[in-house]
Amino acid sequence: MTQGLRKKIWILFIFINVSICKPPELKNECDPFAYSDSDKLTSDFILSNSTQDASALKFLLPDYVILCNGGNAAPNLISFRLDSEINGLKSNVDAEIVGSEIRITLPYGRSKFSLPSFSTNRSQVFWKGNEMTSGESYLDLSSPGELLLKSKNGQTKLYNLVPTLTVPLEDTGQNACYVEGFNTPAVAVACNQTSFPRQDGDFVDFPNPKGTETSITRVGYPNDFINLNRISGLVWKTCAEGPTNNTCTGAYSTFTFDVAKSNCDAYNSANGGKGYAGIQGWRLPRLQEVFFMRSYASNGVFTETAKFPNPPANQIRTLDTNLNVSTTITTKDSEISQEAMNAFREVHCVAGADLPTKLYSDLGGGIILDQRTGLFWTKCALGQSGTNCEIGSPTNYNVSQGMIQCRDLTLGGKSWRLPSISEGVSLFDFTRTSAPFISQTAFPNTSSELTRLSTNLMSNDAYAYELGYSTLGITTSNNKTTGAIGYQVRCVAGP
Repeated sequence: MTQGLRKKIWILFIFINVSICKPPELKNECDPFAYSDSDKLTSDFILSNSTQDASALKFLLPDYVILCNGGNAAPNLISFRLDSEINGLKSNVDAEIVGSEIRITLPYGRSKFSLPSFSTNRSQVFWKGNEMTSGESYLDLSSPGELLLKSKNGQTKLYNLVPTLTVPLEDTGQNACYVEGFNTPAVAVACNQTSFPRQDGDFVDFPNPKGTETSITRVGYPNDFINLNRISGLVWKTCAEGPTNNTCTGAYSTFTFDVAKSNCDAYNSANGGKGYAGIQGWRLPRLQEVFFMRSYASNGVFTETAKFPNPPANQIRTLDTNLNVSTTITTKDSEISQEAMNAFREVHCVAGADLPTKLYSDLGGGIILDQRTGLFWTKCALGQSGTNCEIGSPTNYNVSQGMIQCRDLTLGGKSWRLPSISEGVSLFDFTRTSAPFISQTAFPNTSSELTRLSTNLMSNDAYAYELGYSTLGITTSNNKTTGAIGYQVRCVAGP
């Protein structure tokens, strides 16, 4: 068979193929799985030939050949997402591609070690000079960056990564309601109480369900027990330092702040530099992150023991420091205390990107939006007013009064409530060097008084929690409806 005859037969085959066959209509027409092998062979012929025959064939081929594998097409990013399974998240996170921007909103915990899945028109993708493979190459989305696309003919296109990091809060685990019954331990009552409206227990799995899963090991790391949190994207060691099995039996170790920090950091060098459980980003947890482990569902147990068995009974060190002391949190009653740097305390390591800086927006009308959590807050404590909350002083309320005041608030047409313990803790700002330890830009003239919370103490239903932004502390008091002591109230809505 002569070369000319062979060429004519090949062209006839292609003509018959494209005349009869039509690829299925898909949302992503650059999906290579939507097209037959003969379509792809044809496109390869076009790309490798500049003859008139090849050029003519372009008019007969499916869009795939021209748009997604074709001659002089500029590089183009078709889709970009974080698949939930390979990234340890609750659901897929799809980016919005607008021009040369890739806009993606994701939980902060996974942001530094993201595994994006993407599709292009057969272009190569580079990040910091390294070629990326979809679903296999790690990408740092904790801050803005750039992706470079390069086509087969040498054309390039630069995309700007624009990540928005969220700090999604989880339910406290307190899914029953309580009044001032003076019962020890607390005795649940029906929810939707008139005198204690919109309390913590009225909101089940809100704003998100508990996200930490039971202990697992990853393939290749049979002795490294971890717990994924699919809400925040964090990964916890199953046990605090000391025990090595998944039941966390044995004595816990204690460390000074500097040694504790080094101990958690050292897990990044484990397994020949691959990291404990093959994961990077190990560190001491932040105070707010310790509350992700907490549950207020039963008396005397404040850690999800089904996920973290045999939890430590004493203080757990956190990465937050203030005035040369390390802030620690007790595992028994969740009361916050400050400890000297050289004090020996227990340690529970976590992996993931660090908490992002606070990001608030003043919406006007006395409402502040926390862009990280999605919560809306009253700019001033109840009783204060003015642009900088300079008018008046906080009105003191007992727990029942505070709940009613927030319920009856109509500010911005939102449904307001007294905050839970995890919502209140989310406002702590450890970047401040003096009290109050809450943003004074977003919440000016915050009083040194304690702030009411809607979470009940499970050991006695006459008690509820209060939080001190000036003292960096959490306490409880028994004046839910009675008693002379009253504390300030700041209401929350959303997300």
